[in-house]
Amino acid sequence: MFRQYGRLKHWLELSPTEVLRGRLSRKIAFWIFAGLVLIEIIILLPSYAKREQDLLTDLEQTGMATLKPWVNIPWDRLSADNSTLLQQSLVFDSRLRGAVVLSPRGQIVAQFGTAPTLQSSDLSRSPITRSLHTNDLIYDIAWSPSEFGTTKYTVIASLDASQVKREKIAYLWRIIGLIVLICVTVTLVTMLALRPLVLKPIDQLRLDLQKVGLAINHDQSQPALATQSIRRSDELGEVVATFHLMVSQIYDNVHERKQVEHQLQELNEDLVKTLTELKAAQASLVEAEKMAALGTLVAGVAHEINTPIGTSITVASTLADETHVFLEAAQSGQLKRSVLNHYIDVARQSTQLINSNLDRAGQLIQSFKQVAVDQSHQSVRTFNLKTYLDEIGTSLQPQIKRSGHQLNILGDDDIVLTQDPGIFAQIITNLVTNSIKHAYPSDINGTLQLQITAANNQVILDYCDDGCGISQDLLNKIFDPFFTTARHIGGTGLGLHIVYNIVVQSLNGTIDVQSQEHKGSQFKITFPLTPSPPVET
Repeated sequence: MFRQYGRLKHWLELSPTEVLRGRLSRKIAFWIFAGLVLIEIIILLPSYAKREQDLLTDLEQTGMATLKPWVNIPWDRLSADNSTLLQQSLVFDSRLRGAVVLSPRGQIVAQFGTAPTLQSSDLSRSPITRSLHTNDLIYDIAWSPSEFGTTKYTVIASLDASQVKREKIAYLWRIIGLIVLICVTVTLVTMLALRPLVLKPIDQLRLDLQKVGLAINHDQSQPALATQSIRRSDELGEVVATFHLMVSQIYDNVHERKQVEHQLQELNEDLVKTLTELKAAQASLVEAEKMAALGTLVAGVAHEINTPIGTSITVASTLADETHVFLEAAQSGQLKRSVLNHYIDVARQSTQLINSNLDRAGQLIQSFKQVAVDQSHQSVRTFNLKTYLDEIGTSLQPQIKRSGHQLNILGDDDIVLTQDPGIFAQIITNLVTNSIKHAYPSDINGTLQLQITAANNQVILDYCDDGCGISQDLLNKIFDPFFTTARHIGGTGLGLHIVYNIVVQSLNGTIDVQSQEHKGSQFKITFPLTPSPPVET
């Protein structure tokens, strides 16, 4: 009971501005007020019409009572002078502006004051004819003889209705004031009742929604909610309880999302670190692969140079022995023409052999020197592509001959490039090495061919072998890093990956491969004749 009294006191202490503070409150108040006004108008409008009718009836009865003695005079029997004197002697009510008395034939037998607007021709068949005109200020009325008892005269009176109009207006204002008072009172009381029951919880719920939204946007903890104090079992209470459950679930999801984001961030950092390490390891392996290819080239060249140099040493030793014999014969005085001719013949042959073998060794060294420098240093220069590929082929000959294969380099002799020549050495070396390692069994000799052409400002390197080919399930993997089918014999899986990266990144070109098992493989490399900026990956 005391709690209800406290609530009532709190409601009474609320000002109208507090009650109508919210937009929803104002809308509800407006529609309540409008509905009440409409209801009151519907209810009170008939009373206004009834009040007007009552006022006119009272005015009509007053006029009738005033004129009744006048109507009972036998006007048709009086002389004109007596009639005039009688009319002047009669005293009427101030609300009676004037009147006329009509005989049964419609002739005026008596008249005083202002003549009515109604004429005998306007009279209807009903006992009473009424007319309110001139802005509701004049009320004309005609009574038939039956309304005055036994008289035979018809009376038409003109009554002053200004007082009726004033009373109607005053009554209308009273009705309007009553409607406004009732509507304002009911609306205010209704809003005071709705404020704690509906409007205030809704406003608190709106503010709580804003708090939760801001807290979530700014990554803050769950704020204190004003609606937590609401404990109700009605529909609004269910809405508030559902809202609290929703907020709790949202924060649970946010907490889980933060944990997942933290885990993802840690995982991403680990992946970045692993990727960095993997790229460093890959770069090291690529560099090691380059050096390994260069080492293989050095070993082959060293082996190839060993033959002409060994032959030169043997021939030089033979020439030294013949020279020693020749000197002993000359010193002992036993020098004969035959000995001289023999020495000259041996010296000529030895010189020819030494020259030819040293020239061969010099060519190998020169080719190796150029290719080795180009592979280990990046420098752009202008060179003839066919000539340079021949030098590469020469440097690879020891490795090719040892495996029993043959390399043919064909094509246009007039292609001149301005590029880093070392990248072509790496491409050809890796393609040839790949064919030697993977394309042929140990007892099979094959033919490797490199065809170069130029067309439409494009250079085409067409390399092929007649080896065992590549199966279709492996064809899409050969350019992947570390993919190899010869790891048991030292394959790293980086050779063709290096070729692909050089073609795509350094030459801005493309590389296509076609292969069938037991029919060999073909690599077609296409790149612009004029160099363009490298592609970044």
